[in-house]
Amino acid sequence: MVFISYRKILSTDKYTHRVLWNQHWEKELKVYETFQQGKLPDPPFDHKAAAVTNRLFVFKSSDFDSFRRNIATLQADARGFALAHLTKDQFADKWTSLSPQTRMDHVLEALFQTCTSPLELEAYRTYCPDMTLEGLGREPRAFLDLLAVLVNGTDGELTTFPHPTVNLLLETWERSSAYCSDAVTFEKLRLDRMFFVSMVLWRILLSFYGKDQKHRIQFNGPEKSDWRKFREIRSTLTSPEEQEILAGLKRSMTAKDSKDRTTCWGCGRQEASLQPGTALQACAGCKRVGQRTLYCTRECQKNDWKNGAANCPPHKQTCGIPRKKWATECDFNGGQSFRVIPASTANIISNIIPPPDPGYKRSLELQYQISMLTQNPGDYPDYVLVRDHPHSDIGVNLTDRLIAGTFITARNRAFRNGDRAAVMVMWSFLWVYITGSPLPGVDIKKQLAKEFGVVLTEGMPREKFDPTDEETDAGLQTALLTKGTPIQESLRMHK
Repeated sequence: MVFISYRKILSTDKYTHRVLWNQHWEKELKVYETFQQGKLPDPPFDHKAAAVTNRLFVFKSSDFDSFRRNIATLQADARGFALAHLTKDQFADKWTSLSPQTRMDHVLEALFQTCTSPLELEAYRTYCPDMTLEGLGREPRAFLDLLAVLVNGTDGELTTFPHPTVNLLLETWERSSAYCSDAVTFEKLRLDRMFFVSMVLWRILLSFYGKDQKHRIQFNGPEKSDWRKFREIRSTLTSPEEQEILAGLKRSMTAKDSKDRTTCWGCGRQEASLQPGTALQACAGCKRVGQRTLYCTRECQKNDWKNGAANCPPHKQTCGIPRKKWATECDFNGGQSFRVIPASTANIISNIIPPPDPGYKRSLELQYQISMLTQNPGDYPDYVLVRDHPHSDIGVNLTDRLIAGTFITARNRAFRNGDRAAVMVMWSFLWVYITGSPLPGVDIKKQLAKEFGVVLTEGMPREKFDPTDEETDAGLQTALLTKGTPIQESLRMHK
């Protein structure tokens, strides 16, 4: 039994017949239902093609580290976007109130945008039988449950989306030497699923809000050593079939390299969509180190130089630096004058945001608070006053370091377990701050009640907050690590 047949999918123009294209996909994905009945489909591996490919490339798990970082970045972006709209805009209620057809329209738009992105993700859908109109749009809980899995993940760590049939299928193939003995192959397939599901979830949210955000990944074209390998292997192949397989691999790599040469790094536009006679221009600084960074206009290049684009740092920080070195050689500090944790003391304040105690489940509102506090690594306000969408939130930094130390001590306890007495301490400090400088749209009692489930009223008896010496020391250490002159507040725009 064939696993997935791409003939009808590939023969349908998804740009002009989007619905039909998706119907072909969903029909093919029903093969997973036959597997549930005990029938094992054949894997989509051509043994002869695999043998030729393995002679060209020997993959290790570490070869996918860059891909893992891309997935983690995508998930962090989607997580922040989802948290903001779940907490500030009641997205879950709005999604539930939509008709099934409207929800499915958003799902179809997300699938189309994901499969037509420059990242060439359509093949990843092969291992995503849950990414269908019915599966995500018919009932509101299906999408919201998957979104909850993403939201409850941790930035910097990969969030997986287990699917029992997919898991069983890949595990069965992996154990069977008749199919493939390379465990790295199946690791990559699991990463493919992770990336595709994350992108579709994000795209559904963007479709709902009528927005578009690009997630940029650099395509790595073939190197000179790759072409040498092609020539060496070609001379050893004797059968016409193997030679055709090698030629197909070369055509595929050339096509990806060609796409890299015709894509604007700033906005993702393809050269073919530009005005006739207009060509992409290369960044001279990157060109000197053998790296292609192309732009469609001077304005696009200037914007990327100053502000960055598609969740990448400003190009002035990375120009002429190989992209593999970004993570270790670039300073991503956003320049905010909040509390800064120097690298030399990072281990001392490793619990700046302590993990929750066993059994304590943080609310979505509290997760959003933490995401706002930590959106610029190493650079934290003491608290964020949340205002309803689309108003900007306000970051607060208490100027007196002893007061700040007490506040952070209580905040850390509340973050760990929602301690009522700790929340009351936080309220007392924030109430004084707000009373001295009224801020429109801020209701701190309502905000803390949503975050911690603690109802606060004026005149209520104050409970005793008795922190341990260890808690007090951690709070004071954080408060003393302030760079420059503390500021009272900073607007944080919600985008």
